[in-house]
Amino acid sequence: MRRTSLTVVALLTVLLTATGCTVPGTSPSTAPPSATESATTVAATEQPTESPSAEALPVLASKSVNFSEIPATIMLNQVIVLDGVTSITWTLRNDDDPTTGRRLGIQMTGQFSDGQYATLPGSNRKVPDDGFYVDGAYLLDTVNKLRYLPARDSEGRCVCTYAPSSVFVRPGMSQSFDAVFKALPDGVTTVDVVIPRAGTFRGVQVQR
Repeated sequence: MRRTSLTVVALLTVLLTATGCTVPGTSPSTAPPSATESATTVAATEQPTESPSAEALPVLASKSVNFSEIPATIMLNQVIVLDGVTSITWTLRNDDDPTTGRRLGIQMTGQFSDGQYATLPGSNRKVPDDGFYVDGAYLLDTVNKLRYLPARDSEGRCVCTYAPSSVFVRPGMSQSFDAVFKALPDGVTTVDVVIPRAGTFRGVQVQR
């Protein structure tokens, strides 16, 4: 079933800039240029909403991880091509025992960031608060040997969830995150999804 992103607030028409480049290990000189296209998307950069569980979302794959000795699970929920873009959804669940005293839980400061600051289009100025977006996730199209980075709007902001330092995932709670990319070609039926902390989810079925 196709699912509307949890971070949706309205249908927005934005200028998406999605970077396609060769899979790491191939020659950078053969990388195709960035593609810019107008598309209608339902993604917005709101803060994630904490929930008791992720049972309402499908789980395509999951991995056990650790955040500074706090056990957690990262679940990949969706990879879908719709309305001219590809969007992915994943969920972080804090598996810590509430009795340990770590009541604040996992602080989201840069946990899913790419660790770099993007610059405003046409300038050398950094995009404000870029380190708080979940822009570290990316897709690997192994058929065409391309890597897809999260799209950015006309102001350089990631079209993905904004998760500042004020966001915590408490023990027993879950939060979902979204990111939007350029649409995968029609012939691509599976894709590798790379999410910081979780690594690579290989051969994920693409919904259309």
